[in-house]
Amino acid sequence: MVELLTVAQVVAGSSPVAPPCFYYMKTVLLGFSGGVDSIYSAILLKKSFDVVAIHLKMNDYNIIKPAAENVLKKLNIPLIIYDIREIFQKKVINYFKNLYRIGFTPNPCMWCNKHIKIKILNEFMLKNNFNFFSTGHYVITNKAGNLFRGKDLSYEQSYFLSLVSKDTLRNGLFPLGEKQKLNVNKKFSYIGTKPSQDICFIKNSIEEFLLNSGIKKREFYIHVNNKVFLREAVYFTPGQRKGFKIPFSERLYVESIKNNHVYLANREHIKKHTLDFLVLNKFHPLKHEGIYNIQIRYRSPANLCKIYNYANKKWHAECEKGYFAPAKGQFAVLYKDDEVQAGSLIL
Repeated sequence: MVELLTVAQVVAGSSPVAPPCFYYMKTVLLGFSGGVDSIYSAILLKKSFDVVAIHLKMNDYNIIKPAAENVLKKLNIPLIIYDIREIFQKKVINYFKNLYRIGFTPNPCMWCNKHIKIKILNEFMLKNNFNFFSTGHYVITNKAGNLFRGKDLSYEQSYFLSLVSKDTLRNGLFPLGEKQKLNVNKKFSYIGTKPSQDICFIKNSIEEFLLNSGIKKREFYIHVNNKVFLREAVYFTPGQRKGFKIPFSERLYVESIKNNHVYLANREHIKKHTLDFLVLNKFHPLKHEGIYNIQIRYRSPANLCKIYNYANKKWHAECEKGYFAPAKGQFAVLYKDDEVQAGSLIL
């Protein structure tokens, strides 16, 4: 089993591995989940850098398998286990629950990258004299900290890092930016790692998690074709198509939510051609009446839009093809070609 080092050991130099500041090669702090992406990142980085892996323990489910530990051992890469469960609860899980309470739809992965994962890696790197931090994200960056889509357009993850500042990203290395995800999975199939969960801290369903967190079911008035039905639920979110218990001739979706009133429509009617958004992170200045490609979900295609600035950081977009059920609380990412221009919150 690979030797597990505490943060104090690495910083104080009491481990068998010299502290990073004594290395002659440039040093990299690698965020290590134990999945195939972080394993391949470790192998690639080790060719050019001295590497220390750090596993951010955010919950009781993300456990590193022995096969992944063995790879680190063969590469002579020490592993730090850094328990961040308390701050993860405060910054990410509470954010997740609070947004559902007010009828918004959270994206905890993007929130975590900005406020926990990348933030902690960058701070730990700076505090302990590493040259860079690294993760297994499929993105491309440059020395200025600009962010680009990864080469594998079917899997690239620039959307997820769009809230992270340029100042932080200029300290990062992303060795998988030019790689193809399918090839990486095949190369390390022996590890036996399952695909990542959509939400790492939820084992079963969102509803079960919220109920176990003390959020109770409440009454909602369901509006469809001038009829109103009373239903109990923990939450509804735009685009949702289950949980109504209403017989109807065609499939229904949540079009909008106002307080405890939920309005349903068919798929065509919930397509929206406008967005309002609050810019949270800019890579480049945005132009009033500028044309941008805007992506509102990780797996959804970007849409060509014209944007208008109407109040400080608030913008309005008019889009050609329209979006399926944009939800308040989700994130809209603006692109020019393959380069991220800004990350924003849908209002």
